[in-house]
Amino acid sequence: MRQLAAVLRSPKTPTDRLADAARDLAGLGPQAVDTLRGHLDREIGRLEKDAGGRPSTALIDDRIEPLRRTLQQLRDDPDLDKDKLVAQGLPTLDALTGEWARREALLATWMPKQATGRSRAERLLVVAKAWRSSGTDVAAADAVLARIADVEARLVAGDSVAARVLAENERRGSDLPAEAVAGMRSLNRLRMACGLEPLLIDPKLCAAAAGHSADMETHGFFAHQSPLSGKAEPWDRARLAGTTASAENIFMGSPSSAEAIKGWFLSPGHHKNMFAAGHRRQGLGRSGKHWTQLFGAD
Repeated sequence: MRQLAAVLRSPKTPTDRLADAARDLAGLGPQAVDTLRGHLDREIGRLEKDAGGRPSTALIDDRIEPLRRTLQQLRDDPDLDKDKLVAQGLPTLDALTGEWARREALLATWMPKQATGRSRAERLLVVAKAWRSSGTDVAAADAVLARIADVEARLVAGDSVAARVLAENERRGSDLPAEAVAGMRSLNRLRMACGLEPLLIDPKLCAAAAGHSADMETHGFFAHQSPLSGKAEPWDRARLAGTTASAENIFMGSPSSAEAIKGWFLSPGHHKNMFAAGHRRQGLGRSGKHWTQLFGAD
């Protein structure tokens, strides 16, 4: 019994061995079941304590919310123009991104604990399920499973769809031009600060965007409509790249993605494109000083 208990306590035990040890222990009688229950109670108690240590962002969130509302009101303004974006949009955005950076820095202290806690919870879940499958004291095993589910929910609370999109973007962006990836990251930070979901990088939209930028530079035009056969509209160019598009922004004047993003922020139509809630994907591509930004709605 002691050997099996030691197997359960070891963080190096593979999960399949954990399950076997839990079932074997549960089959050794009431005293062994008490040992199993005690191990789970102690470990879940530690997890519950850790889960309660998530830093509060309430004060920062209180400062963020009115700034978000101001930017939303600008986006909803049918008479939005560059002057309003310069006079109201830029200072509000500066304040908002500052608060958002403080919020992210605060939560960054919690992320390693959250990741470790989730890993520990998954291992405890293996043990508890194996105990239940043994048929020994099923009611007690169910109570333990309910506690694990509760603590898992608290640990996952900070791990949103946004976090998964950003993680996938790091993988997808590894083969794309660094300046384009930087621009797409920048847009996602702005969207998240505004309370919007980040956009998934679509490499095919990036290819279509880079192609249109190259066409504009090579053929000496600057427009959403291309004079080249088969590439007349953004949707045509996206289709040729094997994807779909719902909106397009173009910029000319700098090889810097930061300058392109700022230019679009100050242009009412482009601004609304960048912050549209219906977008799910994005692509960005440069050629020389020409930039194209494409969005996908599904």
